Amino acid sequence: MELLLERRAAWRALRLSRRAAVALAGHCHAYELVGGLFAKALEEFGAARRLFASWLLSNAAGETRLVVDDLGVRIKDFALDPAQDLIVLLEHRPAVGPIVSTSSSSAAAADIRVHLRKLSPGAVAPHPAARNPVLCRHGRGPVHGCMIQIVEDVVGMYFWMPFHGVLIWNWMTGEELVFIQDNQAPERIWDFSFLSPRVYMVTTLKDGGEIRIYSFANSSSPKRPLHVATLHLPPPNRTIIAGCSS
Repeated sequence: MELLLERRAAWRALRLSRRAAVALAGHCHAYELVGGLFAKALEEFGAARRLFASWLLSNAAGETRLVVDDLGVRIKDFALDPAQDLIVLLEHRPAVGPIVSTSSSSAAAADIRVHLRKLSPGAVAPHPAARNPVLCRHGRGPVHGCMIQIVEDVVGMYFWMPFHGVLIWNWMTGEELVFIQDNQAPERIWDFSFLSPRVYMVTTLKDGGEIRIYSFANSSSPKRPLHVATLHLPPPNRTIIAGCSS
C-alpha cells in the first residue's frame, strides 16, 4: 500500500524517481511503444528490414534489447502486442510495375501481405496462434500510407495511400472481418482506433469534424461494418479551418 500511495503521489505531481536515456541508433522508419516495449524499424530506401527493440527499464528490472538484423522481408509498417508475444509486419510492395515473385499463387502477388510472428526470440518465427501466418489481400494497388492496431484477436489497418480504406482480420483464424475502401469509407478520414475488439471509430474532417463509430460484431452485410453513431464536434470559429482530427 505504501508503494501504491508513493506512485500515485508521483503521478499527480509528475515527479520522476529516476531518468535514463535509451539510445537506438539509425534513421527511424516506423516505431511503436506498447506495454513498456519500444521498437524501431530502421529506414532503408523507403522500407525497413532491421528492427531494434528495447524493454524499457523500470524499478523492478533493467533494460533488455532485441536486435533483428534481417526480418526476411522489407516492411512498410508494424505493430506490437507484447502481452500476446505478437508482432505484425506489413510487407512493403512495389509502387509501380509487376510484383516479382517466384510463386504463381495469387497470394504471392497480393497488394497487401501481413506477417504474423512471435516477438520472441527474434521476430522471425510464425506466431503459433495464427492459423495462417501470412494474411493476403488484393486492393487497389500496394499500400504506402497506413496505421496498424492490434486488440486481442483482431488486427486492423487504416489506409490512406493510394486509397482510403479499413481492413480488419481475425489474426488467429485468418478470417477477414471488415474491408471497405474509397467510396465505401467515410469522407476525409483522418484517424482510426479500436474502442473494443468488435467496435472501432474513425475521425473525419467533414463539417468541421466528426467521430464515427462502427461495429462489426453482428453486421448484416458481410465485411461491411454497422454504423452505430456519429458524434459531431462543436463548430470551429469561422476564422479557423480544421486541418487534422486525432
